[in-house]
Amino acid sequence: MNIVEQLESLLPLLYPFSVMRIEKDEQMEQVHIYLEVARDYRPSANHSIQSYYERSWEHLRLFQYRSFLHCRLPVFLDKESGKTTAMQVDCSRDHSRFTLLYEQHVLQLMQLHCCFTSVAAQLGIYPQRVESIYHYYTTQAYLQHTTSVCERVGLDETSTRKGHDYITVFTDMDAGQIIAIEDGRSGEAIKAFFTSHANPAVIRELSMDMSPAFIKGAQEHLPWARITFDKWHVFQLFERHLQELDAKLGPLPGAPVGVPASVLQTAAAE
Repeated sequence: MNIVEQLESLLPLLYPFSVMRIEKDEQMEQVHIYLEVARDYRPSANHSIQSYYERSWEHLRLFQYRSFLHCRLPVFLDKESGKTTAMQVDCSRDHSRFTLLYEQHVLQLMQLHCCFTSVAAQLGIYPQRVESIYHYYTTQAYLQHTTSVCERVGLDETSTRKGHDYITVFTDMDAGQIIAIEDGRSGEAIKAFFTSHANPAVIRELSMDMSPAFIKGAQEHLPWARITFDKWHVFQLFERHLQELDAKLGPLPGAPVGVPASVLQTAAAE
């Protein structure tokens, strides 16, 4: 079995595709695999080949070499209707320069690095290509999602960088799944969630931080839901007040080093 036959079995390729030749570019560390479509292939007896068009896709690496697939695809003419149909391939989506397996690899790397630039540097492609692949699949998944019916909803804001492009994430507290993402971190985000939710009346509890904007939005749009402030923000607020109190009281005479005055006074009162 020669190298061409071995690659056909590894890719794998099904009729009407086959490997025509393989070229190696040692300087660029690239392998180019040229495919061909069987000359006798037609979608039906009513079709004839009108023309051809060229397509190329980057595939998973072959050892240390970046690998590319190339194919001259036919455009078929339906003799009865007069319509033309360009042949498509199963290994790649329309208008993509990468195979599906390559794009799957990109998404796996994004889970590890969470950075377009890092993934692009590792693969040797432009960050815009990584970003395009990532947004295509995440947008498709988000558009197809349906809001689950849940009684306990948690919400919190986040951003890519501090002070930039905030979003509010709504989560099913029981299932641990994201059910909605809205722009901003104000009461408008809660309003947008209320508007898009299939049945907001089923919500009975909201868990969130002590943001005045969130509290106001919840009272206006989900007044029947009981609000619970998550303990992390409560502890954070409690610690801040203790620090302010310690700054006012100052160190107590004879107090152990590192023990806040507010703690000593609380212990003495008890």
